[in-house]
Amino acid sequence: MKPSRRLFLLCLLCVGMRGYTASVCPDDYPPRSFPEAEDELASFLDEYFPEAGLSLPPTPDQLRRHGLRPVSKGWQLPDALRRIGKRSYPVRPGLWRVAYPGEGLSVLHILVQEPAPLSESEAFNTYNDLLGGLFADYDDPAYGMILLPEEVRRRWRGHYLGISVRIYGVRDDATGLKTSVGDVILTDYSPWAHRYLDCGGDDETAAAGR
Repeated sequence: MKPSRRLFLLCLLCVGMRGYTASVCPDDYPPRSFPEAEDELASFLDEYFPEAGLSLPPTPDQLRRHGLRPVSKGWQLPDALRRIGKRSYPVRPGLWRVAYPGEGLSVLHILVQEPAPLSESEAFNTYNDLLGGLFADYDDPAYGMILLPEEVRRRWRGHYLGISVRIYGVRDDATGLKTSVGDVILTDYSPWAHRYLDCGGDDETAAAGR
């Protein structure tokens, strides 16, 4: 083989290996980027998972026992959504949906319902306090509040989680709901955090989390 062709093939191999490494090594998810969960968040997660007889992620048998049924790319409670006009909103409290977007991830939705509609500031304080003060602000589009930052990372019982909150039914919003509900969305990034270490990432917090 000519030297020039050998060099060309080696370059292609290097480029291919770099692309492969980038695709399997999630460099944006080192375990150190997930601080330990606050006490309030840990209590919330304990209530909805180990105390409720659920692992994280839950097994199919556990989901069936809690009333969820298979849907496209996941599980969901029957009648979990209420359609009002052209939009649908979650209305069944508790773990109401589990989705599997791929790459080993699980996205879990837990709905927390209030007894009456809250104002925007009341809703922010209620759900932010429930989860340990993770959020600093909120955005308030007409059809639901988004707590900001949109995702916060925390580590809990060896799981590496992204936490997001969407709130519907605040006083005078456009949803038409009769009470306020908060959809706490947990993305379990544990497979990606562990894959980071398997790729040779160095992280001193990993020993306690694996």
